[in-house]
Amino acid sequence: AAGSFAEASRGEWVFVVGAAGGEVAGLIAVEPAKSFVHHLYVAEPGRRQGVGAALLASLHGWLPRPWRLKCVCANHAALSFYAALGWVDAGGGDGEQGTYRLLEFTDPSGTTTP
Repeated sequence: AAGSFAEASRGEWVFVVGAAGGEVAGLIAVEPAKSFVHHLYVAEPGRRQGVGAALLASLHGWLPRPWRLKCVCANHAALSFYAALGWVDAGGGDGEQGTYRLLEFTDPSGTTTP
């Protein structure tokens, strides 16, 4: 259906972390050609448990850096989460869901490959 996750993530690589009982603990959807993280979702029980950080860490070794993502400015918790992991502000703009910040992650040596 239009507007569904399946439609929004068409052509992306999606990785899912399962939880007890077969539920989804979290997921990440990436556009590999652009090194762009389109979705990062962690279900409420997995928040502040390392699920989001583990999903992002799973990109190391195969996705060229810099990685980029957009985060809505109103999502203060997510902006703090990314900042704590070393993501930096690389600009911003206005989108369908409001004003956003473009965030970027590079490795500590500053190179652009894994």
